[in-house]
Amino acid sequence: MWELNQQIEYANEGIELIRPFGPFIYKHKISDTFHSKLLEWSNDVSDKKEVGGYQSDLFHEFKDTANDEITKSYNLLGHIDIDSLKEIKEHCSGYVNACGNYPVQARTHLRERVRLTHFWINIQQERQWQPKHNHTGDLSFVIYVKQPKSNKSAVGNITFSYGETMNWSVNDMQIKPEEKDILIFPAWLKHQAFPFVENNQTRITAAGNVAIMNK
Repeated sequence: MWELNQQIEYANEGIELIRPFGPFIYKHKISDTFHSKLLEWSNDVSDKKEVGGYQSDLFHEFKDTANDEITKSYNLLGHIDIDSLKEIKEHCSGYVNACGNYPVQARTHLRERVRLTHFWINIQQERQWQPKHNHTGDLSFVIYVKQPKSNKSAVGNITFSYGETMNWSVNDMQIKPEEKDILIFPAWLKHQAFPFVENNQTRITAAGNVAIMNK
């Protein structure tokens, strides 16, 4: 039901390329029902004149010089319902379950430990982007609500960065997401979103931070 990046990325003719270090990135799909709700919520908040949400505060240092180029975000905590929250918890508990190598039966207990602390929607117009950043909390997630298709390399991708820049080391990983994808990763992991350069393209993502409680 979920995927994590593999430690063995290449194996051929007796040669194995092993990546034992670094954070896990979870990838899965959200339900059609949740996707429809996110589209509806994005229409509701996009009419507001006042931009808000976690992401707006995060990028405040860029606003004076590149206000029109930074993706706009709007708070969604007031919109989320019980079923949608349960779905987010299910995905996050799957991440924790896999990383901790817990038995599948532990998922029910792990779901109860997930607390949603921030939830917002990003509306990214043509040529808008997100600078490299990280979040607060234990885990962060991004859901691709509307993802225009592009044949151009890196356009619309999300890039994760980890570790020192050294020879013989890969420090950046790009993922080309599709609609309804959910990605979960440690909140401290640096990431950024590249812009679309085609005319009249809009990308909508929902994102959030969660805390994993001890009990």
